[in-house]
Amino acid sequence: ARKEHERCGTNAVVPLLGTNALLNGVARRAFRQPPPGVYAATGALSLGVALEAIRWSVKHPESRVSGLLSMPGRFLQERFTTREPTEAQMEVAQSALQRLLEEGGCEPGPQPRKAWNAERS
Repeated sequence: ARKEHERCGTNAVVPLLGTNALLNGVARRAFRQPPPGVYAATGALSLGVALEAIRWSVKHPESRVSGLLSMPGRFLQERFTTREPTEAQMEVAQSALQRLLEEGGCEPGPQPRKAWNAERS
């Protein structure tokens, strides 16, 4: 598994900023002085559009548009916002998963080998 994820919020950066700039421009042209709440509404609408863009992008990973939409977010994830988990973090995650499976009535599977470090070597 990669540390970068296609549904990370950083992938919303381009569609969110683009849609917000477009809608705010429309609001400024439509109103001499935008009424209260217009920018909040454009922000909410922009967020919805951005989230739908991510959703579409995940469903169509082979699309060139999908790649362009997620490129800035993936860059941010690779360079700034994520890093590989430590051995201790992986052990905590494995322990938490096992406990959830047990409490959910699922049969715990075999203990995985410590392959997460082998994959990264």
